[in-house]
Amino acid sequence: MIPAIPRIRTWLAITVGIAGSSCGVRESGGDAAASPTLVEDGRIADNGGGPAYEFTSIEQVLERGDSVFIRQRGVQEIRVFSSEGQHLATYGRAGSGPGEFQSLEAMGFLGDTLWTIDGDLRRLSYFTSGGALLTTQQYEPVSPSLGGGSVFFFPYFKALLNDGRVLGFGGWAGRDIASGRVTATPQLLMTRAGRTLDTLAWVPIGHEHMIIQSDRAIMYMGQPYGDAAITVYSSEGNRLYVVDGPAAQASATAQVTVTAINVDGDTAWVTAMPYEPVRLEEHEVDSVRNAYRKAHATRFTTEQVDKAFYVPAFRPPLSDAVAAVDGALWIRWDDRTRSGGVTVIDASGRVRQHLTVESRAKVVWASADHMWLERKDENDVPSLVRYRFSSNSHR
Repeated sequence: MIPAIPRIRTWLAITVGIAGSSCGVRESGGDAAASPTLVEDGRIADNGGGPAYEFTSIEQVLERGDSVFIRQRGVQEIRVFSSEGQHLATYGRAGSGPGEFQSLEAMGFLGDTLWTIDGDLRRLSYFTSGGALLTTQQYEPVSPSLGGGSVFFFPYFKALLNDGRVLGFGGWAGRDIASGRVTATPQLLMTRAGRTLDTLAWVPIGHEHMIIQSDRAIMYMGQPYGDAAITVYSSEGNRLYVVDGPAAQASATAQVTVTAINVDGDTAWVTAMPYEPVRLEEHEVDSVRNAYRKAHATRFTTEQVDKAFYVPAFRPPLSDAVAAVDGALWIRWDDRTRSGGVTVIDASGRVRQHLTVESRAKVVWASADHMWLERKDENDVPSLVRYRFSSNSHR
């Protein structure tokens, strides 16, 4: 496995030690606090109140006082609710005009100002906390300060920092991945105009993309069993997290490695978490492979689909991760690997807690004393549920 590589002065080691940095790899042990008792004490769900309460896929949640801001995948608006679950307002709509979105990809607060990132329009927008548009700012479609020759990187914003700088990454053309000219993604510190200030890390692409090719066509999509590293961008913590959980090659060597990189480029800590891997079941793989063969049969042969289909021996161990407002990192395990498993790593890199949530539930916001989960019912309809931690068990 190739490690993710930040600047020379802070080699980000996944399977080797760290050179040029004072921190080493910490292996998590059994000293995490006992799993806290989770007490449900709030819910935002479809209660017959109308379309505002109907969700598709909740991607991000913010708390601001007694208000809860919700961003969904593919939905070009922000819905605002009270902490008791009452719909208060909706900001934005689909479009390209001021205050509208084509690809709403992130949001956050800078003081009392709500900021948003639109990846397609390549635009930052700023709103009052009440939803009034203040101003917008375009950023460059191609970075003149990154890449060169025949390979160019496109700045993608992910988080606006309190000092006005931006965390994000350099995107690439699919043909450059297919040709092997690009094998890693640069993780960037940028200006709001999209100029690169520093390259914090190069994270290997690994088995992220399924590239099906023939003499006449090429198609790019995500691998169903992809095990590329998860990158998490923290506005509150001024950090980039790289959560590297490749599919294991053997039970004895299975581990997830988490690296925290400060915005000055220094590695804050590295924590390794051994785990027990779960083998992929042959009937499941066959079912998924056959579905891809059928879906693309008009353009590609069975052999071409099979060549592009990545099948590891063991399941990729992770499903998601989110940075909490208290500086902790919440990591969600694959349900087959650890059913409902969540590991919390504190701001210093120590495993603070192991929790168990419902199968298929996803942590979308967390603090030191409560969290919001996206929870799906038997029909895959999501709702947003708040859990508080019992005072006698947390920490």
